[in-house]
Amino acid sequence: MLLTEQNLWFSRQCADFVYVIDTGRVVFEGSWPDFDARPEIANRYLAV
Repeated sequence: MLLTEQNLWFSRQCADFVYVIDTGRVVFEGSWPDFDARPEIANRYLAV
């Protein structure tokens, strides 16, 4: 299943793996712990 969602709480409930895509390019891929270890990804691409 592909989930496209910007609500991180909801996304964490539904998915085990994270892809962040910016203008058609994958800028991050990994697990939630990997994502949490890179707060700059959320700050830059998700406006968190």
